Amino acid sequence: MNSSGGWIADPRARRAIAVIAIAVVAIVAAGVIYLHPSFGSSSPTHKALEVRPSPTPPQIDGRYSATYDFITPSLGWALVSQNVSSRPSFWVFRTSDGAKHWVQQMTGQCEGLGTSNLNMFDRLHGELDLCDPLVAYRSSDGGASWSAIALPHYSFASVNFSDALHGWYLAWSAEMPSPPTPGQLDQPALAEFLATADGGSTWTKLPTPPHPSFSGKGGFFNMQFRGAKTGWMGTDIDPATIYSTADGGFSWRPLTLPVSAPTDGNGEIFNTRVQVLPRSGLIAVVVDVSDNATGLTSFDGGLTWHQIASPPGNTTFDDYAFIDDSHWWAMRNSTLYKSSDAGQSWKLATLLLDQWVYSPHPLDSKHAWAAISGGGTIDIPAGSAPDSGFLAPGGGLATTSDGGLLWTYVNVPQPRLS
Repeated sequence: MNSSGGWIADPRARRAIAVIAIAVVAIVAAGVIYLHPSFGSSSPTHKALEVRPSPTPPQIDGRYSATYDFITPSLGWALVSQNVSSRPSFWVFRTSDGAKHWVQQMTGQCEGLGTSNLNMFDRLHGELDLCDPLVAYRSSDGGASWSAIALPHYSFASVNFSDALHGWYLAWSAEMPSPPTPGQLDQPALAEFLATADGGSTWTKLPTPPHPSFSGKGGFFNMQFRGAKTGWMGTDIDPATIYSTADGGFSWRPLTLPVSAPTDGNGEIFNTRVQVLPRSGLIAVVVDVSDNATGLTSFDGGLTWHQIASPPGNTTFDDYAFIDDSHWWAMRNSTLYKSSDAGQSWKLATLLLDQWVYSPHPLDSKHAWAAISGGGTIDIPAGSAPDSGFLAPGGGLATTSDGGLLWTYVNVPQPRLS
């Protein structure tokens, strides 16, 4: 789901700031001149460094959080929810003018807080899920109306739709502690796995997949599907392994990754995660018990894998966003890097000076939107970027139309309690 592309958090996100402090002036000067050739070599260097103070972006009320999904530079949706633990309210908004204006489409209430995901598959069809216990809604008219999806009743669950019709639901019985431990997840009697081919109207029980993982897209399980039949699932086992299915989740086969990583002595890799790329590729990330992350890509369905470069600068695999299988972005705080060879190499593209934390979602090589949060001291939480478009309380929204060189602050929806 947004859906939600999340990866592995890195607590060292800002440790390099002090190291590069002496060189930052030279970097900014070179970057601005390179990205703005109209300055010319005869222009005084100090003029390239003259940066006007950025205006304060419109910000959502700190009592709320939001996730966004845009399908064009103009057309997008927002799911806003209250940051309260008892019966929080939520709202859905739509914009058709690039976030100049937002129109409320739906409002509702939850029993409790939970992970929020919003997935618009095209101009008409979308799905959202949130709350605890989990609730989900679907729309077939661009969000003008939303109908509840009849989810099976389990106390601990996550749902993942690959398109408007096909979805998968992984759940645990009421006896399962929250969160379950890896050992408990290996007990098939405690887990339930279901699929739908009609948008959630009916669900079919499937065999419990091997080693279902507690993390990943949807907030609770690390499973990605491309279309109705083909999917992949990460695990927490040694050796580093993902599983693939070609029949919609009825059966799975293991694919061992070419990674040698230390374990905890009990035969467990800390986490192996997998994500589908926009066209046909896959990216997997293996994190060992020492918190070392290794990234790999596959372009043959997971049969062969190639290790990729470490994340550039202060970024982590959490910060990756994908235009297509080859062209990737990585952005943490206000520094944007780009790769044109599927993460094998990176180049510095933009060094912004506004000190907001950007979580970009490129639509194409020129256009992107980004949730932004309060200054250079707030990190995007684990599992929220690049998939879910998480917006920290008090954050804003920005867009770009020149490949991330310049960003424009745009309006955010402002819910009102009735």
